[in-house]
Amino acid sequence: MKNVDFSFTVIIPTYNRIEYLKQSIKSVRHQTFRNWKLHIVDNFSTDGTQEYLNNLIKEDNRIIYDRVRNNGIIAFSRNFALKKAMTDAVSFLDDDDIWYSNKLMDDYLILKEREGLVYSRAHSFSDQKGFIRNLPTRKLNHKNDIYQLLHYGNLFTTSTISFSLNEKTRYCFFNESAELRTWEDYELWVRLLSNCSLKPFFTGRISTKYRVSEFQNSSYIQDIKNTNLCSKFFVELYNLYRIKTKKNLPLWAHYNNMYAFYCLKKYKNSLLSLFYVSIISLRTIDIPFLFKSLAKYLSLILNFKY
Repeated sequence: MKNVDFSFTVIIPTYNRIEYLKQSIKSVRHQTFRNWKLHIVDNFSTDGTQEYLNNLIKEDNRIIYDRVRNNGIIAFSRNFALKKAMTDAVSFLDDDDIWYSNKLMDDYLILKEREGLVYSRAHSFSDQKGFIRNLPTRKLNHKNDIYQLLHYGNLFTTSTISFSLNEKTRYCFFNESAELRTWEDYELWVRLLSNCSLKPFFTGRISTKYRVSEFQNSSYIQDIKNTNLCSKFFVELYNLYRIKTKKNLPLWAHYNNMYAFYCLKKYKNSLLSLFYVSIISLRTIDIPFLFKSLAKYLSLILNFKY
């Protein structure tokens, strides 16, 4: 695949995770599709990342390296690289995730025929446990893809995403607002589908290993806050696409809150969120999601992972 007239820019933001970064970079360099540029944006790491990358770019001229201060806004680092991308498509890889060798080839086979946003399956893993579980996703129906993304929430794992660069998408960047932190990727996917008219294409294949590590600090209180802030941000789109809500929150937000409240041992709040999920599921005649939610809640009670 050395002579194809199609190329990707792969964007990796990083900060002080050199051992994980090495694995991520290795997975890019081992892709069966070879026509790519890798742009690494480092937030002034102090763990030897700079020295490592300075040597690496001498080995492989497809690798670009910049240092920028993002002040904790990963969207800023991704946008820095996006603004410099001059390829046919762009792909994203977090510095602790790993691609299987088929990832870019699968995306190329779709994007060479039509412009769009390609996503695939991922599974989570940890250094201690190995494989954990397949991450949830689903194939979107092109007739109501934006509706499904707003109703069910973010169905994409960022490290599985590639999308076409054209006159519209080249000027479509991640929102850098602190209010959308952790949700800025989801917001961009919605804009790419709604404002830039990209269609989502699902490869159906597993392309990515999503790492769960000790560096990831989960705060359920912050998760609830972020979910509510994100839902407020989308109010106009909810009205435009007739998304069913309760207390101004859609299905996915109540589902997320149900889990977070339970983990915080706020059982009344969790049960109330389940109640709202049930109401919206019934109003949208989504019986499978209702059963899924009830099973999830039961698994929490029984202390099983679902």
